[in-house]
Amino acid sequence: MFPFKGFIIRNNFWLKVLSLGTASGITIFPFIFIGKKSTDRLILVNHERIHIRQQIELLFLGFIILYFVEYFINRMKMDAHAAYRAISLEREAYANDQNLNYLNTRKTFAFIKYYKK
Repeated sequence: MFPFKGFIIRNNFWLKVLSLGTASGITIFPFIFIGKKSTDRLILVNHERIHIRQQIELLFLGFIILYFVEYFINRMKMDAHAAYRAISLEREAYANDQNLNYLNTRKTFAFIKYYKK
């Protein structure tokens, strides 16, 4: 449905700045930033491409709002790492990042089924 897969930038400096030094990859539409020495590169890039698709569907701003609202609600109930992993957008990406064919079969707004109340 969406053939665009993002522009990959392998740069340790920008990855550290944009992720506050905490991530091995980060997507800010239309760019995917990953470290120069990232392991499991195919899985990492697939994970970030799932975020590209989510950002397209939510017109980027909606993605940012949903991401941080879910994080802060989760954070009131759990530690920072668990709150991050409980975000529906991350749950979809982690559940499917090893399936390199996932984006070919993914339904629009698929992250909704990963939302936890």
